Amino acid sequence: MFQQSSRYLLKQAKKREKGKQCKFYFTYINHTEELITSKLTAKTVEEFLSDDNILKCMQVRSAYHLKFVHETLKQSTATKSEKQNDLYALEIEKMTRVHLELMLYTLSLEFINENRPKDKKLVELVPKL
Repeated sequence: MFQQSSRYLLKQAKKREKGKQCKFYFTYINHTEELITSKLTAKTVEEFLSDDNILKCMQVRSAYHLKFVHETLKQSTATKSEKQNDLYALEIEKMTRVHLELMLYTLSLEFINENRPKDKKLVELVPKL
């Protein structure tokens, strides 16, 4: 399953390279260059620890790894099998792991935000995420 994820992620990078837009949880790939060159805007601890800032940091990290691996694989003259299973296996693994961490965080945020308690007294007890 991990290899399937890495192949699909690289397929999305190729799709974006051809000028097509990535959809769903891969939309951050559409903004790879902007993400990689962006600067941190958080000034306070609260801003730094906000959901939006953490999500953006994770997107930057994932975009960086995806771009690095995609360009490295494109430049290599080795066979596809050699690249994926030997030469760049660790880089591909790290790229995929970072992307999956981003997906888990995104899905967790969505679940939490969709299932917030409606009772005002419970809202006070549930930590703000």
